[in-house]
Amino acid sequence: MLQNINAHLEKKIKKCFVGDVSFASHGGTLSVICSKEVLLDLVCYLGSDLEFKFTMLIDIFAVDYPELEKRFEVNYCLLSVEKNYR
Repeated sequence: MLQNINAHLEKKIKKCFVGDVSFASHGGTLSVICSKEVLLDLVCYLGSDLEFKFTMLIDIFAVDYPELEKRFEVNYCLLSVEKNYR
């Protein structure tokens, strides 16, 4: 069931953010990768989407990859309290 939810969410995001996002899955959790220019619009979309309602930021952390040109990555973990999706 979780894979179906993730696939549906990925499809919806791709439709709204054509070419601006990519995806990865880790242990059943869908990760959406985007640039800082798209981040605010993406988070607002996820929070206002009536089907998913990702309204709570439960974790935020940074990762440093010193060997890469763009060495810093920020991860935001969102929760839909109503749907219990992460």
